[in-house]
Amino acid sequence: KLEVTAAIEDRKKILREIARVYEEKQKNVEEAINSLQRSLGLELDRPTLDVLCAILRREQRWSELANQLLRARDLAQHPAERAELQAQVALLYETKLSDDEAAIAGYRQALEFDPTHRDSINALENLYTRLDRSAELLGVYNAQLEFITEAKERSKILFKAAAIWEDKYQNLANADQCLHGVLAVDQRNLIVDRLQAQALLLCDELQIGRAHV
Repeated sequence: KLEVTAAIEDRKKILREIARVYEEKQKNVEEAINSLQRSLGLELDRPTLDVLCAILRREQRWSELANQLLRARDLAQHPAERAELQAQVALLYETKLSDDEAAIAGYRQALEFDPTHRDSINALENLYTRLDRSAELLGVYNAQLEFITEAKERSKILFKAAAIWEDKYQNLANADQCLHGVLAVDQRNLIVDRLQAQALLLCDELQIGRAHV
């Protein structure tokens, strides 16, 4: 049936069905993978890639899985989705293939797709901390400060940066600058808190005034 079918989509459908039979009925994983690869050789598509990736993950074939995830990444239309798939590849290198440098390169590439990808930023922070790479760690903190607006998070990052400048580089001037940044964040926070308190007090006074009218 496959040999006499001309349309690519019909051939792909037959190959996916062959793969399903090999996997589910005959328990022949290798032939299932081969059939899916043949389908992808006709034309790349995300559903077939997802099925293949699921099999490779289950079989713990990490290098092959990384390669297929990269193909899925290249098919993705949106930067956020590309970043997520790239981060999955980096995670494989970090946790399954024991290749820290490839993992770092992978996470950095994920951030090229989406500079705010939290998992990649956190992973780089953990890797740079474990590998004692202070300069790169400071770069991660600077990148975080570009988009993090929450006051407590900004203060936490600035404290960590200050510790590196002081402990690793004995650069008290830069450490002091980071701590001044913390104070500025806290001061803005205090002003906002005071304004909110004043607004609440004004509302209470208005309500009391209306009650006496």
